[in-house]
Amino acid sequence: MQLRVIEDFDGNSMGIFPTYEKGTKFEFVGIDPDTKHWCPTITSNGQGFWTPAVYLDGLTLTKDYNPTSLSVKKGDILTVVEEVYGWYYVRTEADIFGYVVGEVVE
Repeated sequence: MQLRVIEDFDGNSMGIFPTYEKGTKFEFVGIDPDTKHWCPTITSNGQGFWTPAVYLDGLTLTKDYNPTSLSVKKGDILTVVEEVYGWYYVRTEADIFGYVVGEVVE
């Protein structure tokens, strides 16, 4: 499925992350009291980001995960790889992968 960006989105404020492999153990996993779907996580080297709760079993990742949020511009075309809790993991036309929030695409 393809989506078109309807509003600019600056997702790179947290930076570009590596892909964390299935089985990676985190030092800390919390629960967002507002959504209960996204968990603040911290790696053994102190890097922090949000992780979908469905990708976790306790402190351990249950699938490969790259937490990078993309910056996209209105009119960009994205190919959906997966949807999770209102966010889309997508591939851009430049073959870059990352997440965008569902409110900026159609």
